[in-house]
This record gives sequence, C-alpha cells and structure tokens, in this order.
Amino acid sequence: NKAAKDKAGPIHIETSTYSLTISNNGQFTSFTYGGKERINTQKTPPEFHVSGFNHEKRKLETYRLGNSRYKDGKLSLENGLFSVVFKVKAEEHYLALKVLETKGFSTTNLATFGFYGFFHSAVNVRQ
Repeated sequence: NKAAKDKAGPIHIETSTYSLTISNNGQFTSFTYGGKERINTQKTPPEFHVSGFNHEKRKLETYRLGNSRYKDGKLSLENGLFSVVFKVKAEEHYLALKVLETKGFSTTNLATFGFYGFFHSAVNVRQ
C-alpha cells in the first residue's frame, strides 16, 4: 500500500485492488476499483465538505474542505477556520478514514457537522 503527494500534485492512495486520487481542492478526481473508473466524469466530482445548522442564520450551511495534505498516514483538509484531520487506513479491499481532529467548529454557530465524500453507488463494491 502506498500514498504519495508531490508538492504541486494531487494525493494518490493506492493498493493492488484500487486507487484514489484527491485534488488539492478536496475533490475526488479518480477512484478505480478492479481497474475500472468508478467516478462518473460527466457529473460534478465528489468532494469533502462539512455541513451544519447555523442557528443565527436559521439554515443549513455547507463548506467545501480543500487545501488537501497527506503525511504520515494522515489526511488533512481545511476551509478557513474549519479543518479536519483523518487517519487513513488503506487495505487491499477497503479504505477507512477515521476522524482524528477537528478545528473551528463551535456549538454557537454549527451545532452539528458531517463529513462527506460523495461517490457514486458503484464505490460500494464488495467482492
């Protein structure tokens, strides 16, 4: 299993079964499983974002997480004051992202938050 990022390039996580490429802006630009691309390139690419209810504005708000960095098995993404750090576990048949740290979330502004990387249903491939 390997993961690499050159300074100007995207993050690439790969095993012999699949590969995932995440651009600096947090979009998933490629996800191949069994040699086949699983992201529909005709649609808006999947991305990481946080969302939560803003009590002051009385509406749900969503913020894209970008400025992607990968180092020592940790993936970090941010948007202004918001940031999330994931521990990445890349095994032959699955990729797990565990939330290790969050910053910038306040119960007075965003009472709940979620992290989403929207893939098409084909990603839920089971062997």
